[in-house]
Amino acid sequence: MAFPEINVNDAYNLLDEQEEEKTLFINSIIWLDKEINTVKENQQSQQQLRNLFPDVQIISFEAVFDSEEYVRQHNQDSLLVIVSGRLAQTLIPDIHDFNHIQSIYIYCRNQDPEKTWTSDFAKIRGIFTEMHQLVTKIELDQGRIEKTRESVSIVAFPVNMEGDSSLSVNGDLLQFQLLLDFLRKMDWMVCDEEDFLAFWTKKLSDTPNNISILNGFMNEYSPDRALWWYTRPTFFYGALNKALRQQNIETLLHMRFFINDIYDQLASLQQFQPHSKIRAYRGQLISVEELTGLEQSINHLVLMKSFFSTTTNRDLALFVLGDTAQQFERWRTRSIIPLKRVLFVIDADPSNTDNILPFADIGTNSYFPEEQETLFMAGCIFRISETRYDESEQIHLVTLELCSADAETKALLDGRKKHFGNDNSLITLGHILEETGRYDLSKTCYLKALDQLLNHKAPCFDERNIAVCYNSLGNIAELTKDYQNSLEWYKKGLEKYEETLPAGHKFIADSYRSIGLAYGRIGDKTRAFESLEKALSILRTNHGTIHASVAACLHAMGSIYLMVDDIHEVSNKAFELLHEALDIRQKILVKNDPAISSTLFNIGSVHRALGQFDEALLFYERSLNLKLKFFPESHPEVVKTYYTMEAVWKEKGDNEKASEYASKALRCHTHFLVLQHPNIIGIEHEIHSAASTDTDN
Repeated sequence: MAFPEINVNDAYNLLDEQEEEKTLFINSIIWLDKEINTVKENQQSQQQLRNLFPDVQIISFEAVFDSEEYVRQHNQDSLLVIVSGRLAQTLIPDIHDFNHIQSIYIYCRNQDPEKTWTSDFAKIRGIFTEMHQLVTKIELDQGRIEKTRESVSIVAFPVNMEGDSSLSVNGDLLQFQLLLDFLRKMDWMVCDEEDFLAFWTKKLSDTPNNISILNGFMNEYSPDRALWWYTRPTFFYGALNKALRQQNIETLLHMRFFINDIYDQLASLQQFQPHSKIRAYRGQLISVEELTGLEQSINHLVLMKSFFSTTTNRDLALFVLGDTAQQFERWRTRSIIPLKRVLFVIDADPSNTDNILPFADIGTNSYFPEEQETLFMAGCIFRISETRYDESEQIHLVTLELCSADAETKALLDGRKKHFGNDNSLITLGHILEETGRYDLSKTCYLKALDQLLNHKAPCFDERNIAVCYNSLGNIAELTKDYQNSLEWYKKGLEKYEETLPAGHKFIADSYRSIGLAYGRIGDKTRAFESLEKALSILRTNHGTIHASVAACLHAMGSIYLMVDDIHEVSNKAFELLHEALDIRQKILVKNDPAISSTLFNIGSVHRALGQFDEALLFYERSLNLKLKFFPESHPEVVKTYYTMEAVWKEKGDNEKASEYASKALRCHTHFLVLQHPNIIGIEHEIHSAASTDTDN
């Protein structure tokens, strides 16, 4: 059973399109100093703050009365206050307890600060004698508070109380970790550096300050400074985490070197840090609905899709929560969403290296070394062990324990890695995206790889990969119901394979199988079976009878029988072929391989065509359970299965059960369906028409 994704915080997602810009909870910076307009250092520092926070107004005052009057009149704003040491004890007691005062900083130029009285005022963030220290501290604190606004995409999925791993396998986890692992290992070429610069130059064309940062990055970046650049307050931080949450492949492709370098630095730091257990914290504002979801997920596993920034300093984590819930509500004008203050308490054991992604104290490598930040790699898995409300601190506590994926998920992940091999090319990325149902993106990868191959610009040229691209483009055409084009692509693939491979090679047989399926799709059953028989003959002669490609060929032949006008005449043959394919697949494939689910689905479809609805539902249910372990619930294959089961329940006359499965399908809200079908209501007919077979090509 898949569990819904929790996006912490959906309230902030309303502003997601602005996320790459620096957005603060403060509206204005109030600066009180009798010499504010006469000392050059003060004027230079104001300009520094304007550069850091261009959307924030900086208002200077020379008199306490004027500044206090402004604060009282602007009680709907969130204010940050800088005050000179001489005037601090006069102003601060009068304004400190106002809800709209976020933080206070005291600047004592040319004098030793008197600190004893400040302990009574929690909003005082420090006393500074050096202006550069003051500016850096403000930048650091605002960055911390900004992280309470940052969306943290969490995918939660349950395990049973006995620890049975079979329930914890989840397609979101599998596909995300597979994608992340591949991106880290993907080849990087000189032309990719040029593409990276062109990509960001285009995106940042309207922000000269960011262009300047980009140029600095291109000139100064090195792998050993990845964490320094990640923690520096630039567009890179927000853009990378947003791309991870949304799985924006274009952005991730251009930043894959950055992801890999961060991974390597975390792993290196972890190796040389103490191996004792740590406790870290993260303050977060989340909606009531999200908090309820977390409270109902005790003992569930959660996948963090983005990098997870924490601190070992509990007081620091509490500071960023502060009164920010109220300040956020005043600041955000687009809608009012009640927010709750949550403190995530994270327990992690660095000595447990059993397939756990790296995490480390990054202080020595951070842009802000004093931040005491512990960073967890994107893709880390946690278990929700406790949630409770602390009356004294008026915050909700959610305790997470770092853990690894279960044995079954590891086996599936290892199986897919083995399936894809060591090929870290665009073609393999296309295959991974194809498995996740992102057909447009996979097609783009195949076309780009084909262009590189035809123009001899590929990192490792192999003429056979031209045929791989042709066949892969044929797969996408078939999956998107462009059957005539799929046939043409498959024929081009076969032609190239026959030019470059010895007769009897498995890839040649696989091409004949694909061509056979394509002929079946356009209604030419005779040519379909001719091609499939040829494929099966090649395979059995050269590769034996117990082989994955033999099973795929038998499955394809059974699928063609499902397309005939009268299934009753050929049902025995269809059952024979599909069960033979199922037997082979269950013998040689990983337990939950998606190919097994495809054959189960088609056996169910034969039963359905014969009017054997109960038997059909049993096979559809088995197919669905396997698909949910391999694919995200939003995958087109899962949606198709839901709708097929809805149709069978209708045919049985049980409209209540039919409605249940229709609701499950509609609830998925996949990117695939939304992008392809803006009108969700119109999806049902198309899926019903395509739901009779799984081609498993």
